[in-house]
Amino acid sequence: MTRPTFRTTPHCRNLSPVQTPASPAPGPRPRRDGFSLVEVIIVILIIGIVASYAVPALSTGSDAKSARGAANVLQTMLSTARTVAITRARCATVHLASNRVWITTETCGGTPIDTVTSEDLGKAFGVTAQACAGAYCDPGDALDYSLDPRGIPYSGAAATWVVLRNAAADTLQVGQFGLVQ
Repeated sequence: MTRPTFRTTPHCRNLSPVQTPASPAPGPRPRRDGFSLVEVIIVILIIGIVASYAVPALSTGSDAKSARGAANVLQTMLSTARTVAITRARCATVHLASNRVWITTETCGGTPIDTVTSEDLGKAFGVTAQACAGAYCDPGDALDYSLDPRGIPYSGAAATWVVLRNAAADTLQVGQFGLVQ
């Protein structure tokens, strides 16, 4: 076993000598810069496991938000139709067919005069809209919901509209006096 050699530093002559190693041991030094491949792979695996739990939860939330957004558009369309019927003193109809909703005004019992607004719920939100009459709902059913010039529905019956996207659903119910519940 070799004994390390020490030298005295010149600025400490009046004090007790401070000894420092003269030189490091000869030979190659091991490098320890960065991370090893094993460490990187373990971190990537942990991130993958956490992401596999997070992604399904995010997509379910996205489906529910899309269904709620489409239901909000339907609610706005119903309110707009009621306002248009009252302000223009004409009948207004909300049409729902093939995931597209639009409002027309007409002379009561006559032909449509103009289209007020329209929205394609399938393209905008990726949803399927269903019209329900009573307890019966069919995705292929078209629904024309007509309001008289006072903003009251012709039929006087309640209507239900269901908006679906994957497992998420939202429902709008319109009462017998045209109020959305």
